Amino acid sequence: MPVPRGLWRRVAVLAVLAAVLATLWAQWHSPQRRILRRLAALEEALEKDGPEDQLATLGRGREITRFFAPGFLILAAPYEGRISSPQELVGAVHRLRSAGTTVAVDFRDVEIEVRRANDTADMGLEATVAIDLGDGEGRESYRGRLQWVEEEGQWLIQQVEILEVLEGGRRLF
Repeated sequence: MPVPRGLWRRVAVLAVLAAVLATLWAQWHSPQRRILRRLAALEEALEKDGPEDQLATLGRGREITRFFAPGFLILAAPYEGRISSPQELVGAVHRLRSAGTTVAVDFRDVEIEVRRANDTADMGLEATVAIDLGDGEGRESYRGRLQWVEEEGQWLIQQVEILEVLEGGRRLF
């Protein structure tokens, strides 16, 4: 019994559609995309668009610690030096957010290298922090490196290092 001509065409269209959907799904769930979504969420969590009380500032600091893996290390010279505990991180976030009425953060020029063999990734980026200090805007830019680790399906920051101050140099917080 011959197969109707239109049936082969429908099967071919469905096969192509399935391949396109599988490719889109794989790209959306790729480690790079998942890390970039985490980075965007961190950027949003660091920002502040108006005055907030101390309780809200401390709460935001605790929220930011959830982006970091247990035993994390932040090498933030010349600012904080070395941060390796959630309490120190909350304090640094509190100082940043308390420095002005608004805080804007911009991560750009992001490069990611994922190593699936051990579920880690290295990221290079530039970051700019702009704070409304009341008497004008303070602005600094940095070049940094982040090391990520995947734990229980979640990408977390294992280490942050400020490599170079690109702009500013005035201590914002």
